[in-house]
Amino acid sequence: CPDTTWVYDSTTDRCFKAFAATPVPGVCSKDVPCAGLAAQYGAPSAVAYTLNFQALLDAVQIGKDNSIGTGIYIVGIGDPVANEQYQLDDGTPIPLASILPFFIPAQPNDTPANMFTQLTAGFPGPLGFDDFNCVALGTDGTICQLQLTP
Repeated sequence: CPDTTWVYDSTTDRCFKAFAATPVPGVCSKDVPCAGLAAQYGAPSAVAYTLNFQALLDAVQIGKDNSIGTGIYIVGIGDPVANEQYQLDDGTPIPLASILPFFIPAQPNDTPANMFTQLTAGFPGPLGFDDFNCVALGTDGTICQLQLTP
């Protein structure tokens, strides 16, 4: 990884790092902080996703410890199809039992209508995931990834 502010995930050969929000008027801008990283580092970049949930939370902790943005970050995990049917941004399904231990207390708490289709991490208190709805001009940052090998 480029430096010690990145977290290496050996299960995917990716590096993860927290970035502050880059709001774009009228759209959910979760992808914006990651967009220029490919050119800067010479490796494919995107919103971070992995089944190694602890690696994502480690990147969140480093972001919080270094006061990057608000300390709340979007990750590349959501349930866009149905409530609590989580998947990585690449469409890989996540067994509910494997991700539930990584949520903050009382989460997930979405409605049956599946109002919250994205996950964030970094709220005050215990470190873990929370249901979220990406909003235009949001203040939440993003955990971005660099893919070291294809």
